[in-house]
Amino acid sequence: MHGDMPDSALTADTFPDLYESGITDLQEGLEKGRFTSVHLVKVSFRGRMVFHFWLLIRVATGISEED
Repeated sequence: MHGDMPDSALTADTFPDLYESGITDLQEGLEKGRFTSVHLVKVSFRGRMVFHFWLLIRVATGISEED
């Protein structure tokens, strides 16, 4: 059962790009057991953390949008 799939069994290729994927891509991946909804939430949070860290670095170093 794919719900028992450990995170360590997943690779970067397992997940679709959450910014580029449509609902049908995500539904297909869930139905075929490529990942679970829990995995998608973890990837989403990880992406947000990376973005916020990037934004913090830009603010802290004074890098503007024009740079």
